[in-house]
Amino acid sequence: MDLLLIYQKLLKHFGKQHWWPAETRFEVIVGAILTQQTNWRSVERAIENLKSRGLLKTHSLATASLNQIETSMRHLNFFRQKARRINNFSRYLVEKYSSLDNFFSKPTEEIPEELLSLKGIGPETADSIFVVCC
Repeated sequence: MDLLLIYQKLLKHFGKQHWWPAETRFEVIVGAILTQQTNWRSVERAIENLKSRGLLKTHSLATASLNQIETSMRHLNFFRQKARRINNFSRYLVEKYSSLDNFFSKPTEEIPEELLSLKGIGPETADSIFVVCC
């Protein structure tokens, strides 16, 4: 049986589990990217820093300078690389779909494949995003 079909059956039966600590789907995505090779406590701090600077929105991160983003996460491992990744993901979303809702309105089976095509999103990150956001 196809893994996506199994997931859909489980989702229908049990509903969303809300296991990822985030207020929005975009926050889930940012957290999933930032948590790579970093402990969750540091990711929470970076997310709070982004929020306090008004950057934890798709359009804000898409248009922010790398320096602005990096300032919010200097305490993270690989903070420069992660700043580029969330900036690139945000710009991709805005340029291609204009919103996160438009991205997730496409056929469900296309979402993991597209996530994996983006630099900095590997299988575990794509799975986390897909399971929580779809």
